[in-house]
Amino acid sequence: MTAMALGLSFLAISLISIAAIATNLLFVSGNLSFTSQQAALLAADSYRGITTGFPCERASNLASQLDLNLVSCRIVNGVAEVELARTVGFFRLSYRAFAE
Repeated sequence: MTAMALGLSFLAISLISIAAIATNLLFVSGNLSFTSQQAALLAADSYRGITTGFPCERASNLASQLDLNLVSCRIVNGVAEVELARTVGFFRLSYRAFAE
């Protein structure tokens, strides 16, 4: 009886932990998506001269302020492509955004 109670307690704690990790990953993924889109818009605006500075430098500054890694940044035919990544535990999340 005691072994079964301990087993069920362990199972419940494991399921709650997995749910908490999944929720955290979803939250971080949403923030990463939003930030990547903002970084791409910053780069595109800078490329067009709407804001001052170098396009990829602006995206890099935003990423570093939010403790994200700038994986790639490039401007091709006036389209800014920015990819940001973040490592959460054993998982590496990345998101690529485009802006004109």
